[in-house]
Amino acid sequence: MKGTAMKKSLIWIVCLLCFMTSTPLEASPLYGGYNGESQLWTDVFFFGIDDQSRWWVRIPVDLVQGYLRLIFKYESTGVVSAEIAGSNIPNFSGGGDFLFGSDTSGLFWTEYSEAGSSGGSDSNGNSWTEQILFDYFGTGSDNNDHLWGFVTYTYEYVLPLRAGINLSFFLPEPEPSIIIKPSRTNPFTYEEGSTVANFPTALSLDDALKKKVETLTIQSLDLESLLTFADEEIFTQERRQSIENAMNGLICGGHKVRVGR
Repeated sequence: MKGTAMKKSLIWIVCLLCFMTSTPLEASPLYGGYNGESQLWTDVFFFGIDDQSRWWVRIPVDLVQGYLRLIFKYESTGVVSAEIAGSNIPNFSGGGDFLFGSDTSGLFWTEYSEAGSSGGSDSNGNSWTEQILFDYFGTGSDNNDHLWGFVTYTYEYVLPLRAGINLSFFLPEPEPSIIIKPSRTNPFTYEEGSTVANFPTALSLDDALKKKVETLTIQSLDLESLLTFADEEIFTQERRQSIENAMNGLICGGHKVRVGR
């Protein structure tokens, strides 16, 4: 019994100090870090990364300040997504928040949140719920037996910060058959001068970009057209290369990571 607990403790320490080199099967990190599969993750509104070096970059564009926002996202797999997010909209289900999203892999998802709890589902048959406790702590679970916990904080009521851990790890389970390969690099270390956070921040404040988005959505909020716009005009090949270069310097110590289009 003690031997099993010690083995789990050793594995947990390794997870804290290293990340796995495998790539995800699913496209969008919809919940729990990366579909509930990550052991550890951290996320600010513009940028997120998990313990397996999977990362995502967001570009938010406000259409109606405080009410309606578009969120474009680029991920380490090369997948691009577009989301329509509404907050505190009068006469909408009691003022709850909602989100609709789709990506270039063909995945579609919806989410609704109200009074500290949220729930969602996607076109692959996944569903999940999350609950916020005491404004700073939360838990989540899904229909694939993933269980996670997280701490969350909104800086100056604008910038959400979140860090989470997969609680399924602490549940009784068979001896793991995978081999964890340690790395010398800590994926949560932010190097001075990195442009990972600066890039999406600057792009989200680009007046020309915002004007294009507003023009595109005057008549409708069609996700397909927004997704095409994100894939072809927001995350151009040049911008994707800039993100890739920043990530190479941040988590790989100069070793190149290939990302697809």
